[in-house]
Amino acid sequence: MKSADLPLIDIIQINENIGHPHSFSNDLVIELLQTKFKAADNCAEYLAEDAPMSVRINGLCLILLTKGEVTINVDYLKFPLQANTLFFILPDHILEVQCKPEDLEGKIMVISKDMLSNMPKRNEEGDNSMQYMFLRKNPSVELTDEEVSVLDTLFTLIRKRAEAKEHLFHKEAVQSLLYHLFFELKNIIFKKNDIVPFELSRKEELFQQFLKLMFKHSREEHSVSFYAGKMCITPQYLSAVLKELTGKTTNNWIDHSLILDAKILLKTPNMTVQQVSDMLNFSNQSTFGKFFKKHTGQSPAEFRKGKQ
Repeated sequence: MKSADLPLIDIIQINENIGHPHSFSNDLVIELLQTKFKAADNCAEYLAEDAPMSVRINGLCLILLTKGEVTINVDYLKFPLQANTLFFILPDHILEVQCKPEDLEGKIMVISKDMLSNMPKRNEEGDNSMQYMFLRKNPSVELTDEEVSVLDTLFTLIRKRAEAKEHLFHKEAVQSLLYHLFFELKNIIFKKNDIVPFELSRKEELFQQFLKLMFKHSREEHSVSFYAGKMCITPQYLSAVLKELTGKTTNNWIDHSLILDAKILLKTPNMTVQQVSDMLNFSNQSTFGKFFKKHTGQSPAEFRKGKQ
């Protein structure tokens, strides 16, 4: 994995964290969501209620919750979920998970962007864009018992087919089942929501543009003026828009993204604190250390020692 890709969690890293993956060429992983995840040492930091770990997943994540409650933050917006809920997390968006004490049951599926891009396409680009933005604004769907049963069966079938590596048409079989799943999802979503073509407000367009720029440049560009300049607006207006839509200023977003990247990089074996500081474009290790401690309460070395 290249260092430039480290701020994104790839499926191969998910496989390592959950311990017992059922993967398909590091493009697909399906795993049970159970209470044992909360106690597992290698997953505790991702599910700790008092200190959720922020991550970005390099793929589409589907969470089918059948028992319990969980709060999921996407781009710092909270979504409390109940049983019989399907939740979509679109690629590259910032994710935090907070579990409540109740038992959790369900399934998680993550599909890489590469696999998604190779799936057969039947809709026009404009239609795909509209559906993307609808899911971006409405990421959860409440399900009936029958819909839960259908989706749970498909998740299980896809997982079994992904395990059958001896199948002569393994890739095609998995893709066809995913295609079936997508149409079932569309059927459920379209029946429950009056989805008609809509346009984003100017402020929502600016928010989306800022997110794309931040995900691409936040490690090397830390100033509000850089992003505002790219968007042809003033720094003051950019911060006002973000504050209105998300409750966070531009600096809050940039700082949080830097801390997210720093935590992931600090967990990378054989990478020194100096190297992390350099990759995040701080003037020196001391400046990076002060920035990290201000936002986490720990020095980079203390964080690394505590998380290993």
